[in-house]
Amino acid sequence: MFIHLPKTGGTTFRIILYNHFREKDIYPSQADIRSNGGKYLNRLKFLESKKYLNKSMLIGHFNIITADQIQNKNVKKLAFFRNPLDRILSTIKHIRTHDASFAGADVNLILEKKWHQVMYGQCLAMGYNFKKKNPSVVRQNIIDLDFIGITEYFGASLQLCNATFNWKLENIPAKNVIKQEIFSQLSSKSKMRITSGIAPELHAYNVALNNFRNRCIQHNIKLED
Repeated sequence: MFIHLPKTGGTTFRIILYNHFREKDIYPSQADIRSNGGKYLNRLKFLESKKYLNKSMLIGHFNIITADQIQNKNVKKLAFFRNPLDRILSTIKHIRTHDASFAGADVNLILEKKWHQVMYGQCLAMGYNFKKKNPSVVRQNIIDLDFIGITEYFGASLQLCNATFNWKLENIPAKNVIKQEIFSQLSSKSKMRITSGIAPELHAYNVALNNFRNRCIQHNIKLED
């Protein structure tokens, strides 16, 4: 199961998976996504359909508990993580470009209205709970992932994935890249708010990065600066 955390290079990785696996072995297939308006299937609809039962690779914007809801006890879990600030800025750009309600909107407004989506896409998917403040749960869920990729080390991540599963994934040019500079458009208030609220997301990223580095060492995969 590829747990696609938004704005972590997941679209590129998804296409790489499509290039490696037979389409009939992946759910949702490219045809499934096209018929759904170019989007992943809703998680509940995904589970209810049970069309995944005879598939080798499952892909979607899942959270970690989805793996426990899949009727397959041998699910291997894969996820990419990205530097929180870069992912936050990329998420704002994505919403501004693809969400008609915020087309061309002020970046500070997007941050305010879409705060949790923008700020906490990684730690929430890994089980973070704001009321319980449970970073230890997030840490363990990340450690338990069968594959951890890091967007900043995408090439090395593919090498690690191939070494982990004995695959032959081949890199491609990055997809779904929005080239805009928006950091300077954030107000001082927005920057302070991001700084004061980023701790849960930063914790998740650091756990992922440290484990990724250790796994690369185990497989003799060198990381370029």
